[in-house]
Order: sequence, then C-alpha cells, then structure tokens
Amino acid sequence: MNVEHLRCTFSDEESCRVVFESIIWPDSPVCPYCQSQYVW
Repeated sequence: MNVEHLRCTFSDEESCRVVFESIIWPDSPVCPYCQSQYVW
C-alpha cells in the first residue's frame, strides 16, 4: 500500500475514522477499563 492508495481509500478524515473504529470495536465502542459502552 502506498500513499496514493491510502489517499484514494480514505478521501477524508471521517472515512478513515470509521474504518479504524470498525477494526478496534467490531460491535460497538467499549471502554477497555470498565467495559462501559458510554465512550467519547
């Protein structure tokens, strides 16, 4: 993967964030310390 490929894949910050969040939290966001789903 090169920079140009990344630029095409993640056209903006929001699309990048969505992909990384789906990798980190496949079901929903969860706090790693208390397992709460109220994270921000």
